[in-house]
Amino acid sequence: GGPALPDGAKVGITTSGGLRRLSFECPPPIPASPMFDVEAPTDDEAQVQSCEVRELRKGDATPNQRWYSSFDAMRPKFVGEWIIIKNRALEWMLEICFLLYLNAFVVRTWAFYDHAQIMDYIPPEWCSKIWGEGASCFDHAHELVNGGALNDVFQHVFEGAASSEAMKLVPEILEISIILAVSCILIVCMFRRPAPGREPVYFANITTRLLRLVVLVYGLRPLFFLFTALPGPAEKCVGTEELLNRPTSFRQVFTDTSKSGVNCGDLIYSGHVAALVSIISCFYEYGDTTLAPHRQLYVTIRLLLVPATFVQMLCIVAVRNHYTVDVITAALVTVACWRLYHFEMGPDPQPASFLKAKDYEAKGTKGGLVVSEMDEQQVAEFCEYRGAYLGAFVFGGVVIAYSLAVVGTFLAMTGML
Repeated sequence: GGPALPDGAKVGITTSGGLRRLSFECPPPIPASPMFDVEAPTDDEAQVQSCEVRELRKGDATPNQRWYSSFDAMRPKFVGEWIIIKNRALEWMLEICFLLYLNAFVVRTWAFYDHAQIMDYIPPEWCSKIWGEGASCFDHAHELVNGGALNDVFQHVFEGAASSEAMKLVPEILEISIILAVSCILIVCMFRRPAPGREPVYFANITTRLLRLVVLVYGLRPLFFLFTALPGPAEKCVGTEELLNRPTSFRQVFTDTSKSGVNCGDLIYSGHVAALVSIISCFYEYGDTTLAPHRQLYVTIRLLLVPATFVQMLCIVAVRNHYTVDVITAALVTVACWRLYHFEMGPDPQPASFLKAKDYEAKGTKGGLVVSEMDEQQVAEFCEYRGAYLGAFVFGGVVIAYSLAVVGTFLAMTGML
């Protein structure tokens, strides 16, 4: 990566005091180069101009480097990661607890407790007159028009898809594939140096923004499905099977975690689509910076994610996991929450904004630099590289834990776990 030096340019590298010093002379005419902050010479300037001299610290990139070449080169970045992580750790733990317990079990079981299929609205004596004395409405629920579910256009278009076990796996496989692909791009790009003029992107900041968005979106879901309970379209949500699995006491909402996998009722809006759109929103937010200067690649991936998301939503409806209104609402609410967060919170804070002078026995400045204006390298030097190894360890741990969570979720959803 990076522009080539002009023909005839003379490059010199000297070492002094642990710093490498890069200088070069460029023959006329020399074009402007944003890579080296070089301005094109005017007519009055000398024919051979001495270009800007830069001091390269240990681990800095040479003109053609885009990727970090060693751990030493990434130390400043890991210092920055650790500064953000230790300031966000408590917040992360609270958000993860909400997602793993309140969202995954409590509100879903609560929705199942309140769930009512269409047969719940039919008086038992009517069923006795229709199907004979003592007949249960729930035993004949699948004989209702549309299988006891509400009318949905796309479910009629893809009628029969829900009866195929292989087809039921398609939305799960497609969702996990998109999430893994987008996540891998963002994670791998953490090992790329920021393009000229771009601030570095920290995985800790991506995690913070993603967790906040997911908590906000998932926190709004109960306001929809707990106050307006729709009869589930899935086969497991109709008839005797649903009646046997449904919680019988409110205490089970908080104590019985076995109902989460067979639950019905948490329909508006789809949590699967909300999670998918959240990950895609992360790519829309950070992809341009992390993939720079390959903007065409970023635009291409963006364009491919749109139809992929649409197909995923369509598959969810086709196999009767949700109604069309559920997936559309999920996409709209998630995008609206993302844009609202972006507008209200603004860009991510850089590590320098977390520094406190008293923590480093300083009074806001060191070496004539204002702490809040320090770049990544200056922050690392200010902190004397403390936290580099911890930052690397936690970064690796978060990546591994996230990967295991995604794969584990896929195995659980497909019944392989």
